Amino acid sequence: MHPTYISHLENGKANPSLIILTNIANALGVHICDLVTDKNKVAFDRTLLDIQSALDSSSADEKVKIQNMLEAVKNML
Repeated sequence: MHPTYISHLENGKANPSLIILTNIANALGVHICDLVTDKNKVAFDRTLLDIQSALDSSSADEKVKIQNMLEAVKNML
């Protein structure tokens, strides 16, 4: 790839094609998903799913207690 094109990619002045993304991923030794996925968001979404799963298996009384605990912790921050 031409250095000018790489500069345009880095500065958001150009959008790479799937072929270019594949070539970049191969050159870096990573999977193409690593280039286009926000890992922080994925981890956060996974955490929310885990919390939802825990709440789904909780009784109404437990949910109230959990909510109260969360509010208490938030107030301490």
